[in-house]
Amino acid sequence: MNLTNPEILLFKEELPADKETRNYFLQIQNHRQMYKETFIDKELWKVFSDSLRKLLSKDWEERLEDDKLVLERILILIRNILQVPTNVRSEGRTEGDATLHDQILFVFHQSGIQDLLLYISSSDSEMNYCIHVLEIVTLMLREQDPTSLASSSISRSEEEKKTDEEALRRAMQQEEEEKRLKSKKNSFHSTLAIWRYICP
Repeated sequence: MNLTNPEILLFKEELPADKETRNYFLQIQNHRQMYKETFIDKELWKVFSDSLRKLLSKDWEERLEDDKLVLERILILIRNILQVPTNVRSEGRTEGDATLHDQILFVFHQSGIQDLLLYISSSDSEMNYCIHVLEIVTLMLREQDPTSLASSSISRSEEEKKTDEEALRRAMQQEEEEKRLKSKKNSFHSTLAIWRYICP
């Protein structure tokens, strides 16, 4: 994570004015661009995805400080990788060709990172990580043309909409059931504690 930090942070968020320091700045940026290329690896992101999934499956109260730290560091790593600027000259891609950025996004989709980011952004219990996810989503869309995104003609079929609605309904029912069971369990424990107090 530290090796992928944006170079602008090292220079107090200002582009260096003198030639020698600007050269260092560009060298660090070039290293990060090479990092980005090595991160187009589905298996690597699968490892991160599995780690995130395990951490997110724990209740907030159950998570150790180390768990929270690892979770946050994975999100920061994702943000740092997406933040790396495109090197148009070294990529030399034609228009319509998939850029490094596009390839990273595709690997996120394949490994399940994308779904986990959606989960974090929509979960009330993960509100502490919302700013990280917001930054990530902003960077994901950075190289997209706003007009083409707004006028996207991809429409979903009625069957797809029904499937999504059904999945959402099931998830909401499951969440309600979990809340009900948790409430019942808490009620049982408090009643038990009262009985123990009354009848030692």
